[in-house]
Amino acid sequence: MPGRHRTAIGHHIGRHRQKVRHFTVLRRVGVVVVALVMAASSTAVAGLANLNSSLKSEDVTKLLGTDRPTDEAPTVKSNDPTDPFGGRALNILVLGSDSRQGDNSDYVHDQNPGLRSDVAMIFHISADRSRVNVVSIPRDTTVTIPPCTLSNGKTTGLNWTTKFNAAFSRGGVNNDIGDAAACTIHTIETNWKLRIDEYIVVDFAGFANMVNALGYVEMCIPNDMTSQKAHLNIKAGWHKIKGTQALALARARTGTGLGDGSDIDRLDRQHQMLYAIVQRVLGLNMFTNLPALYQFLGATLKTMTVSPDLGSVQKMAGLALSLRNVNSENIHAITMPWVSDPNITANVELAPQAAKVWKALKRDTPLPNSVLPADQRTASPTPAVPAPGDASASDMVASADAAATAAESGTASTAPATTVGGGTSDVASPSASATGMPSTGITSEKACKAYIRTHNQTEDS
Repeated sequence: MPGRHRTAIGHHIGRHRQKVRHFTVLRRVGVVVVALVMAASSTAVAGLANLNSSLKSEDVTKLLGTDRPTDEAPTVKSNDPTDPFGGRALNILVLGSDSRQGDNSDYVHDQNPGLRSDVAMIFHISADRSRVNVVSIPRDTTVTIPPCTLSNGKTTGLNWTTKFNAAFSRGGVNNDIGDAAACTIHTIETNWKLRIDEYIVVDFAGFANMVNALGYVEMCIPNDMTSQKAHLNIKAGWHKIKGTQALALARARTGTGLGDGSDIDRLDRQHQMLYAIVQRVLGLNMFTNLPALYQFLGATLKTMTVSPDLGSVQKMAGLALSLRNVNSENIHAITMPWVSDPNITANVELAPQAAKVWKALKRDTPLPNSVLPADQRTASPTPAVPAPGDASASDMVASADAAATAAESGTASTAPATTVGGGTSDVASPSASATGMPSTGITSEKACKAYIRTHNQTEDS
C-alpha cells in the first residue's frame, strides 16, 4: 500500500505530488450550466425573477483601491442585448466559504471562528463568448498577502507570506463576506497582476442545500473513508449521498482513505462531487422541469454573495445565455500548475508553466496546449456550435460525454511526461485520480463494484 508521502515518476517531493491537474469533470459542469439556460425560455426566466431577493450583493470596488491591473484583453462587437457584459472578456472569482456562522453551523460543528475559504476558482469567459476556462488555485499556494482595506475603514497588517486561502480569513476578520472576497481579489491582483471583474461566494449551507434540493447524488466510493474533522464516515461502494454527507466528503482532507492529506487530493473529490451533481441534474430533466429548476436555484442562490453586476437572476441568465453557442471542446478546467514549496513543507508554489496560464487569462487567448491534457489540445479554438434550434442542449452534453467516455476507455491519447519547475511530472490518469476516485465518473452500481475490485487489486500489487 502506498504511504502518506507519494512519488511522481520516481521523484520524491514529500507531502505534495508534483503534478499538473486536468479535469474533464468541470468541462461537463460548464456544458450543463449552458444547457440549462438554453432550455429556459424568456418566460421562465421572468418567472424566476422573484428569486432576486435570495441573492446577497456587496460592492467591494472601493476596497480594491485605484492601483489595479488594467484590462489587457481587447473588446469585441456584441450583438447580444441580453448579455450585461457584451463584448468584454470576464474573470469571475468563485470562492467557497468555510464560515461557521448562521446556517453553516447546522452542517459544521467545530469551534473554529471566522471566515475561511478552501475553494478558489477563476472562471474566464472570452470576449467573443466562444471559450470558458476554469482555473483552480490551490489553497496551500505560498503568496504574499498585502494590506487589505476593510469596509469599516480600517486596514489589515503589513505584507504577510503564507497560504493563499489566508487572504479570505484576513479580509473576513469581522465576518464580512465582502471584505473577505475583496482581500482575496486584492491578493490575486497584487501577486499575479490579473484583474478580477466579478466575484461569487458560496457557503457551506449553499452546497448542502443544493444537494438536498436534488434529493441526493450518486457516487462510487472506492474505499472506506473517515475524517473526524469533517465528520465523514463512509464505506466503499455505491452510495446515494445527501447534503450533510456530501459536504463532509467535499470538505474532508485528513483522515483515513483520503490520500496524502493534501489540498490537491481534496480537489479531486470536490470535482467528482460536481460530476455527481451534474449527473443528478441530467437525471431529473431540469431542462424542462421548471418547478425542479426553481427549487434547485432557490436552494443555491440564497446562500450566495455576489458582486453587484451579477446581483440578479436576469443578469446571470443574460450572461449564461451569451454562452449558448460555446462548443464543449472550448470548455477547459485545470488546476494552476504547481510544485512543492522547498521552503515550507506543507505549501506549494506555482510552477513556471503557470505564467503561461496567467498570460492567457490576461490577454483573453486560449490556454496553451502545454497546460492541457493531450486529448484536449487543439491547433486553434473549435468554432462555436450552431445557434439554438440547430444544436440542442443534449447534443452539447453528449459531445462532452463522448470525450469523457473515450478517456475512460483508453481510446483517447494521454499526455506525455511534462517538465514542471525543473522536476518530472506525470499528467493525471484518464481513468482514476491519485486518490483512487474515478476521474470521469461511474454511473451505475455494477460499474462501481467492478471499479472497486480493480482499484483494490492495484492497491495490493
